[in-house]
Amino acid sequence: ALSSSNDSYSNLCTEFCRVLCCQSPELLSMEVLKEFHDSLAGDTDMFHKCCGWIQNNNGGSSNAQRDQGMMMWNTLRQMAGLLLKNALVSPPPPSALVQTKR
Repeated sequence: ALSSSNDSYSNLCTEFCRVLCCQSPELLSMEVLKEFHDSLAGDTDMFHKCCGWIQNNNGGSSNAQRDQGMMMWNTLRQMAGLLLKNALVSPPPPSALVQTKR
């Protein structure tokens, strides 16, 4: 299982669904992009590869930057889909769910 508690399991599946359903980071608000950036705990390289071109869009990012960013975003979406499948196939064990309710 990817999570040992009911709440974190639900949050994990929800976040995977959100990433999987979002076809482009352009559809995300700047607040959500900032939250994504901040959640990477110092490893912002992935953020810049996936979404950095959006922040530079006002500065005239090239089509090549956008294309590269969309390839990385789609890779992230594919990984989210695979992890969601694994999370749904292997939910937390019932004993862990019972312990978290106490």
